[in-house]
Amino acid sequence: MPVGNELLRQQVLEACRGLAAHGLGAGVGGHVSVRIPSEPF
Repeated sequence: MPVGNELLRQQVLEACRGLAAHGLGAGVGGHVSVRIPSEPF
């Protein structure tokens, strides 16, 4: 994982934990992927 993505990963984890803290833990799920705009798929 590129170094710049570590901050984004932490932000996503914080958001998920915040939702879970408000009782939405069971409704949070799925797959999250990050794409670098200048890179091909």
